[in-house]
Amino acid sequence: MFVKTNTLLIGKSLIIKKAFFYLYKNKKIQNLSFRKSWNNLSLIGNFEHIIVSGFHFDICKMTKHELDNYILEYSDYIYGITNKCKKVYLICTDLNLPHSFSRVVYFYYNLLIKLKKNKKIEVLSFEFVSGFEKKIHEKLKIFILKLLGYKIIHYKNLIKSINKNKFHKKKLIKFYLIKLPRPRFFDRLIRLFIDSILIKSIKKLL
Repeated sequence: MFVKTNTLLIGKSLIIKKAFFYLYKNKKIQNLSFRKSWNNLSLIGNFEHIIVSGFHFDICKMTKHELDNYILEYSDYIYGITNKCKKVYLICTDLNLPHSFSRVVYFYYNLLIKLKKNKKIEVLSFEFVSGFEKKIHEKLKIFILKLLGYKIIHYKNLIKSINKNKFHKKKLIKFYLIKLPRPRFFDRLIRLFIDSILIKSIKKLL
């Protein structure tokens, strides 16, 4: 349950900002960019809750060794934030997958392994969120997903779905071609069309 006072939101994601600012409305919530907090943890004061959303997009272009080192750095970053509050909420991509080709999924999956023993950290995971589409390709994406029968959550209802989407138990994911660097945009396409649509559709047929 969120305390609607003295909360810090780290990250500039449009979806996450819209959802939490809608939840808090006129209540006290502060916002800090992910990169600024990463570069200087002293910018973070003491809060009841800190919500963390974001990572460096360069993880898609790193070597596998660099990516694994980044996961260690990120876990240290999160542990540093736990000293600033009573509870940390980490916004994570959907990990309800049996297989994945995505580096972002690989990043979060292995990050959670590093963080699983800390009771001050709670992981929130969502699949597809709507309510912010302005460009044609964004609207087309939501239309296709709805057509395929995927559940789409409007950002105003995102917080209501938190308890249903808490990542309680990590499922085993088999990864493929993670050693291959790729642009962030290409990894997004992999995440959408291969991980979310192709693999999940095959799983439903089996």
